[in-house]
This record gives sequence, C-alpha cells and structure tokens, in this order.
Amino acid sequence: MTKIIKILLYLSFLFLIFLSSSCDLPHMPGPQPKNILDVDFEPGLNILGILRLNENNPESFIYIEELVKTKIYQESENFPTVKNAKVTIRGTSDTTQFNFTINESIDSIRYLNDNFIPIEGETYHLDIEATTENGTLSLTAKTTIPAKPSINESLIDIQNTSCTFNLATSDDTYQYDIYLFFEEDEYELKQSYHINENGVITIEFNYPVSFGTPKIIEIVGYDENLQKYLNASSGIIPQTYQESISTVEDGYGCFGALSFMKLEIDN
Repeated sequence: MTKIIKILLYLSFLFLIFLSSSCDLPHMPGPQPKNILDVDFEPGLNILGILRLNENNPESFIYIEELVKTKIYQESENFPTVKNAKVTIRGTSDTTQFNFTINESIDSIRYLNDNFIPIEGETYHLDIEATTENGTLSLTAKTTIPAKPSINESLIDIQNTSCTFNLATSDDTYQYDIYLFFEEDEYELKQSYHINENGVITIEFNYPVSFGTPKIIEIVGYDENLQKYLNASSGIIPQTYQESISTVEDGYGCFGALSFMKLEIDN
C-alpha cells in the first residue's frame, strides 16, 4: 500500500499534535511530480487510537478519518471524519468484545466506551469497518498496554534546587515522559527517556530556587507504536517524498497504548 500521504492527503489537527518536527535539511534533490494529484494511493481509513491506562478512568478513544485528496478536502466544508464506523476492541486473554461508539452529547468526533478499562500487559485487537463513498473500508491493529510507571516514594530526595528519584522501567515501555510541577503551578519541567528494558534509572531535575517546592510528579509510559509515531518526522523536506508512519493493517495512522501515573509529593 502506497503511503505517500503527508503531501497528498489531509492530516487532521489531532494527528499533528502527536508528531514532532524535524530540522533535517535535504542533501540531494528528490523526484518532483508534475501534478501532485496524479500520484495514486490506496483508499483507506486514517486513525488515531489510544488505549490509556489511568487508574479506573475510561479515557481510551478512537478517532477515524477517511483519506481524501487535497483537492477534495479543499472543496469540502467539513473534516473527513467517519462517524458511522463499527469499532470493536477485544483482548487476547480476556476476549470480551467492547464496542466503541460516538455519543454526540459527549464527544462529536471520538469513539468512546465508558466501560472499557485496559489491563496492564494485555494485548488488545482493534477492528474497524465503515461504509464510505469508496465502498466498505476496514482496518485492523493491535497494541499491548505498557506497565504502569512506578517510583519508590520513600527514596524521593528534594533539595532547594533539585529533585531526585528512581523510576522502575519495563521492557514493554519504549518511552517515558516525566513531568515535575511546582507549588504555584507556574513552572513545569519535562524529561524524556527512550528505553525498553527491565531495570531502574535515576531521574534528576535541577531548577532555580525561585521555582519553589516540587509538588507533583507525572509520568507517561508509551508502547512501541506510540513511541514510533510520536518521534516520526513531520517536517517537509523540499523536493522529496516522505512515507508516513503507520502501525495499523489495511489503513493508515496509529493505534497505541500508554500508562499514566500521578504522584503528589509530601514534603
């Protein structure tokens, strides 16, 4: 399936916020089409699906678009959001089927299920089928819920200008984003680590005295699918084609998982 869609096709704002930009410059000119709309692509669904493990809060969602050419999008007044899809998720161990639907009174573009709480370490399978002007389109994908981030609270060391603690890492987590928040909510620090092995790493934040006292630690652990998607280049390199990153079958986009922890620090 041709995936030259970053130039040919519309990507929604929901996708763009999950991509990082690139500062790489081209070294050699690449091929240029005479008419960008002459390049073919396979019709399909374009999704962003995230299964989120956060205590017992149902915060997972699936967002679905149909791929359209730039000209078609420009002539339309609406986003190419698909709202009539059949969306199901089931686990490998627990094969209970969860149906995700759109409830216009809650969220007009995302498919949700208030009863779905992902289980740490479980692999989930996604199936989507939708009827569009291009016929019936389907898509499948799978992801494994990473272990919930864990730190030893008794070993948190807070000084006037530093905060140090140990983070237990797991081999099913491919990236950690770690946030440190302060008393007045005016300051926020972030560190990212790309690691997927079982072990313990020491995290140290340094900051000026003027920041005050750290109050909250938040950690997000991403599975392999989201790690790839978050770190994919979204920059446009002139005179070259770039393939998009996709972690799904028979379609485009990303289906991934993350685990979240929040700790209020007792000083």
